[in-house]
Amino acid sequence: MDKLNYTDKAALEIVKNFCSYFVDLKAKLYIYKELFENDKAKLIMESTAKSFFLEINQIIVNTLLLEFAKISDRGYDNGVKRENFTVENLIDSINWPENIKERLEELKKKAGFFHSLIKKARNRLLAHYDKEAFLSDKALGEFTPEQEVEFIETLQEICDIIHQACFGSIVGDIVMSMPGQGDVQDLKKALKKAIAYDRFFSEGNTEEKTKLLKFLHGIE
Repeated sequence: MDKLNYTDKAALEIVKNFCSYFVDLKAKLYIYKELFENDKAKLIMESTAKSFFLEINQIIVNTLLLEFAKISDRGYDNGVKRENFTVENLIDSINWPENIKERLEELKKKAGFFHSLIKKARNRLLAHYDKEAFLSDKALGEFTPEQEVEFIETLQEICDIIHQACFGSIVGDIVMSMPGQGDVQDLKKALKKAIAYDRFFSEGNTEEKTKLLKFLHGIE
């Protein structure tokens, strides 16, 4: 396979899209952590729509696991001779400067190790439902919080290295705020206001309740 030079236009486009892919993945992880690993946020959700947010929790978890598996998957599908948009492909299909190539190879191995931890879950529960795995209800693809952090840091370093090589700046320098940050904070504020509304309504007098109901009907 002919490799691209890291200064080629096609290589620059690949790097740009890969880094955007990672930023989007990190944004999804941020939303999950802000909603479901934050004790105050969990209390707010339990006080408003507990069952709904439990479903959202599972949807985001499945999405994150699948995205983790995809970005760390093998670089090539030999069966159909097709390339995959992954860490391995990114590093192997481009000629990187010698001074960073060794480090990229180390990071590729680290990403590959994390992939091995979630491969069974991807193959047997996320990509499709393996009957035995589904009915057994056994946990597949377990990893520690520390391993997850290390995986994200590995992807971050990869993006910083390749973006620096291609564009002269690291990804951290160009991403001031990830997509979704403002929205998830706005959601938490809206849920707090809903709780405050319920409390005020339950404690208010007839005139106050009538006024609140008018406001409520006005936004339906």
